[in-house]
Amino acid sequence: MGKSKYQSKFFVAVSFLLPVIIMLFWYREAKIFPFGVHSVITGDLKNQYLALVSYFKSNITNPAAFLYSFSFSIGGNFFSVLAYYLLSPFNLLALIFPTKDLIGFFTINILFNAGLSGFTMFLFLKESILLNHKIEKLGSYEMPIVLALSTSFALSSFYLGYAHCFMWFDSIAVLPIAVLGLERLYFKQKASLYWISYVYILLVNYYIGYMVTIFLAFSTIFLIVISLANKWMDIKKSIFSSGCVLLYTILS
Repeated sequence: MGKSKYQSKFFVAVSFLLPVIIMLFWYREAKIFPFGVHSVITGDLKNQYLALVSYFKSNITNPAAFLYSFSFSIGGNFFSVLAYYLLSPFNLLALIFPTKDLIGFFTINILFNAGLSGFTMFLFLKESILLNHKIEKLGSYEMPIVLALSTSFALSSFYLGYAHCFMWFDSIAVLPIAVLGLERLYFKQKASLYWISYVYILLVNYYIGYMVTIFLAFSTIFLIVISLANKWMDIKKSIFSSGCVLLYTILS
């Protein structure tokens, strides 16, 4: 029992570290900072987001800028920029980096989100009500397969292609937790995990948030169909559970 618990904690830690190590290996091979002259600051990160984080650093401690600041283009309020791009609590880490060294912040941010995505997907695959009985049948192959799947999610072509859009990926990394919360709300009427994670997703980046909303809507339909098809619920219980999902989605 103790050994099994130790192994579980080991694989949970690896689910976070493995995507980070793979990314670092890729950086080393591609001569990307801190291993070479190339940089993660490309595309929109170079053209827009670098300036926005610099703007964030100079205005976050200035309450007056929330209403209006001349440091933003020809002038504007800081709150709209904060709400659209910069509400992730991880962005506070940028405050400890000098503006000229923000490449360090962006590199850490991208690596952290890769690790966080692997960690949350690992938890989802292990704790999912729908998947758990299937995963247990894998026996001794369970942990390696779950780890491979969680790492694949973390380092998908979408992430590697759009990692420079750093403000999107807090929401995407929390998505597996929101789906896990959706399962618990639908099957067990336990709302806290769904509500907290979904509110966080909407606050951190509503642009990704509305896409997540569409995904959760289709996921709810899937849960309804599969629960009725397998006779896990009767129609009355399914309607009640769907109503709970709708209620907490509206509240969010």
